[in-house]
Amino acid sequence: MLKLYTTHLNLASDVDLHELARLSEGFSGSDIRDVCQSAHLRVIGELFESGLASDKRAKPRPISMKDFRDIFEERKPSVSLDMIASYNRWFDAFKAL
Repeated sequence: MLKLYTTHLNLASDVDLHELARLSEGFSGSDIRDVCQSAHLRVIGELFESGLASDKRAKPRPISMKDFRDIFEERKPSVSLDMIASYNRWFDAFKAL
């Protein structure tokens, strides 16, 4: 999912998708999409705050690993471990999704 959601983003060379996968353990697909969007919006926001957005040649800086780490520190998974356990018990009881 991280590979899918970061394909069109300008990532810095320090971004490690395997490390991001570790950091996002327990996050839903929607959570991961939101984290990637938040990282993208963060660097775009910096461009506007710097006043350079009016320059057509200006571009946002690449998204760094620090950007992702900061977002993961601020954000928690939307699905708790208790909810996952409940879904697993339901699946085991009814053998259906």
